[in-house]
Amino acid sequence: IQYLDDQQTHLLPTGDADLVWIAASMGLTCRADACEFLEKLDDGFNPRYGLFDLNGQAVNQVIPTGRVLLVVHGTFSKGEAILGQLRDAKDAAGQHVGRQLLQAAGTAYQQVLVYEHPTLQVGPWINALDLARAFAGTQAAVDVVCHSRGGLVTRWWLEVFQRELLGRARVVFVASPLMGTGL
Repeated sequence: IQYLDDQQTHLLPTGDADLVWIAASMGLTCRADACEFLEKLDDGFNPRYGLFDLNGQAVNQVIPTGRVLLVVHGTFSKGEAILGQLRDAKDAAGQHVGRQLLQAAGTAYQQVLVYEHPTLQVGPWINALDLARAFAGTQAAVDVVCHSRGGLVTRWWLEVFQRELLGRARVVFVASPLMGTGL
């Protein structure tokens, strides 16, 4: 964004006009139906948004204290895909080691959450704002496991929107394009 910002204001895009300007600077044309298309595509991958527990139940509030484990998925994905792969993971002897891992997480953490979010129709900073709102006011320690674009969401969240959590957060980035991507 800063590269495209010829006025060097270093402000985040806040509205459609900003996004139209960025697209135009890249030689692209924004059309009204493009947003609708991306929204439908996102909904096809993941029709639900927000925080959910390991049983798929919506969570309206992050615990005020204790330990939280948060899973943040990447582009074209959903948290249930990550959890499903974990549940199905077996070792060479056929033991369900993924299920054991999830059970251990449920014991070690007071809250285990999955953040379901759109990945095409909005930028990662918008998802990060949603996380900042969800975690506002908590004093809980937060461990995050994030994949791909989920790493960008997590980085925006912790480094830009909720820096006060940095001292209480640990993050595992899995294949996250932290140095940029052409997508």
